[in-house]
Amino acid sequence: KESIYTPEILCSDRIDRMAKVLNHSYCGSGTIEENWLQCDYFSRMSSRASADFTNAMLHCAGITADEARNHGNFQGELLENLAKTEHKRWCAFHYCMGFRAMTQGEFDFRADSYRRELAETGTGKIRISKDLKQRIHACLIPWEELDSLSERENAITGKNIDYKEMDRNNVRAIPELLHAMEAQGAEP
Repeated sequence: KESIYTPEILCSDRIDRMAKVLNHSYCGSGTIEENWLQCDYFSRMSSRASADFTNAMLHCAGITADEARNHGNFQGELLENLAKTEHKRWCAFHYCMGFRAMTQGEFDFRADSYRRELAETGTGKIRISKDLKQRIHACLIPWEELDSLSERENAITGKNIDYKEMDRNNVRAIPELLHAMEAQGAEP
């Protein structure tokens, strides 16, 4: 007999700790705890899914957690392949959560809403590429199309969004994640 209800499965404390580190690397500022507290439920689930995939990413890279922690400077072809893997993982998570790809018409409508809000308030807070309520996302496209999407959104917002770089940064965060887990006395 083996219990399937372990404390880790019921509580997932280890995955939450990993998810907080990943979310923090995505946010880029503030503290880990502040960023986690400001995170909506869906974003927390997304961070947890990414954290839970860390061992698979290491396996894809053909390296151990120790090797990634000590020499995990992912670059070149390995970085690109892992970033493509991360994008596919991200897409799979969103599809499993009931999302679908945003149509060009929906993107244009959201872009127009962004422009109106910017003109009326001086601030455009609408995320053009993401609509949580409708469960649609413009990034649910092949990796090769992400640059074009980034350029379209940047032309509207004046920002410097790079969706491929977001996937690369998730990969680059793995050594930091592993160091944080080691400091807490836990392995991924």
